[in-house]
Amino acid sequence: TPQELLASWPDGRIKMFLTQRMLHFRRERADLFLRGSYVPLKTMGVHADSCVAFAREHESEWIIVFAPRLTSRVGFPPIGESWEDTAVELPEAAVSGGAKDLFTGRELRSGGNAVRPSDALSELPFAVFTNVAAARGS
Repeated sequence: TPQELLASWPDGRIKMFLTQRMLHFRRERADLFLRGSYVPLKTMGVHADSCVAFAREHESEWIIVFAPRLTSRVGFPPIGESWEDTAVELPEAAVSGGAKDLFTGRELRSGGNAVRPSDALSELPFAVFTNVAAARGS
């Protein structure tokens, strides 16, 4: 599982897992990456400077990427409640929901037009949510 890979992060398998999963998704959804628009997402809260988030949108398909940065104040690993009140504003297309994480299959839980990294990064220190059905195994 991704959580087992995180527990043994020094061996590099989690990096290979992340790379393989993203390259496979990019190959399946090339237009999303080649023709999709890049949308930087606004972060708010105590650790706003420690979270990078952006979306890519093409027609009705989108992804949202969450990644930590400069996390010494957040803690290690930078997951769960260590993010405190930090939130990321969602793009309009993502507010309606129906997205899953490419790595864990978890549903994107948002509070209105924002999502908390404490939810998005509750299991792993990175997340890529998408509304693309093929990526979710549906």
